[in-house]
Amino acid sequence: MSRSREGIFPCSILGSATGNCIKYFIFDEPCADDLSTFVYNTIPLLPRLSSMTGLNGSISYRAGLGPLRHLGSLDDIVYRLNKKRAREAILRIAPQITEWDIELEVELAEPILSANYQGIKSLALSSSGFPILESDNSKYLDLLVKLPNLRSLSIAHGADFIDQDLEAPLADSVLSRSFPFATSLRSLSLDLEGLVERTTANELTFATLFPQLDNLRIRFRSNDLGEIQSESFLLPKLTSLEVVDCPFLYMDVLFSSFDLPSISSLHLIQSRIPSLRPELEYFADEIRELSKQLETYISTLRKLDIAFLVELKQDSLKHLVSLADTVNISVVSKKQIEMNRLISESEEEDDKVEQTEDCLSDSQDSETWTRSRRQMVRGRGGQHGEDKGFESTKELVDWAQERVYSCGTVDDVGLQEMRRMLEPIRDLKEWIED
Repeated sequence: MSRSREGIFPCSILGSATGNCIKYFIFDEPCADDLSTFVYNTIPLLPRLSSMTGLNGSISYRAGLGPLRHLGSLDDIVYRLNKKRAREAILRIAPQITEWDIELEVELAEPILSANYQGIKSLALSSSGFPILESDNSKYLDLLVKLPNLRSLSIAHGADFIDQDLEAPLADSVLSRSFPFATSLRSLSLDLEGLVERTTANELTFATLFPQLDNLRIRFRSNDLGEIQSESFLLPKLTSLEVVDCPFLYMDVLFSSFDLPSISSLHLIQSRIPSLRPELEYFADEIRELSKQLETYISTLRKLDIAFLVELKQDSLKHLVSLADTVNISVVSKKQIEMNRLISESEEEDDKVEQTEDCLSDSQDSETWTRSRRQMVRGRGGQHGEDKGFESTKELVDWAQERVYSCGTVDDVGLQEMRRMLEPIRDLKEWIED
């Protein structure tokens, strides 16, 4: 939507053959004063539109999907009329929309979704103040059972939903529901622990309700997975699994609970520093236990991506070598990459991410161990590969990272000092991203 302000869009694209090719509409300017006018002037001229993203409470109000108040002044009447026209435009196009990404209470979502229950293939639901799966009283459960042909479902519960009775991220009653898309669903994304920060078997059991599931993404926010330790979750057709923020010391527990006979691609991602960060001495042990669990998938597993905010040392990575004969392994420190990216961009150099192959060898029998792939960031040198300060800068970044980790929650003064010293880097990051 923001790009639509450029003159070429209304003058040369809308109503043309090019405009007829537009399939995706993204609401990315929720505070635009002329939103309702733009919506009713633009949407009717996009006949092949099939996807709407970013429709939340604020936008829905400005676009007229919420209740229309009776206003008195002429300006208010015009504003109300524009919102009414915008609402009509959205409801008119709704029967052909097959992909929705919304953050709406069910009363606002139902009018637009009900126009095409049979045709909706993809639905992403986000909530920061109303229940979706965590409450027996959720009205969204009654809406979901009306979508027989859903192929992709994403559900994210925010941390602002206040209900003292909530004890788990997914209510027991949800598991007894019969979903008409049970056999059509292929992709599922779950981020359910925003408030309770507790992992229960219900979340993974929910995924097993869909036997044809091919892709699963799940995000954890708890510090342990003890409640699933003795459970088993069969996902017979799953080929790709992305796990975000799994408690580090429970990764082996998670995979010992899974039964994944078709898995070919695993992605283990750490997007935040955990509140309970394990000591470095435990890293190698956990990677060894994780590797043992992953070896059970050796006949099908072909790709393993590990992206953590901490750097795994060589004594940890060596435990992955047993997988490397058949598995393409990528290990990357996201924080290190981000910091190096900012440094290279500040020098007006492009990022250059290279993959290097580390060959581990057994010194006793001279047998060459199969390579495991690791991604590293290298600054650009000149024609003859000059360093240009890369190594010294990298050393400084690594020291700062380790200093922040060592301060953790036990040295507030040290952490505040590091934060103060890193303020210019943050300003640079924001400037570059803008």
